[in-house]
Amino acid sequence: YKQDCETIVMVTKLLVSKDPLLEERIQKSLRENLRDIGHRCVQELREFVDRI
Repeated sequence: YKQDCETIVMVTKLLVSKDPLLEERIQKSLRENLRDIGHRCVQELREFVDRI
């Protein structure tokens, strides 16, 4: 997982270096995805607690 994250970071930096306008769109998308992941984690935790 760590290696995958490092690869994504490297590729993202390369893309932004070629087209700086991508940075804002990538940040917005990343924020939305992290928010979605957070909501899923909270939901899974609630379901786990309900089962025990």
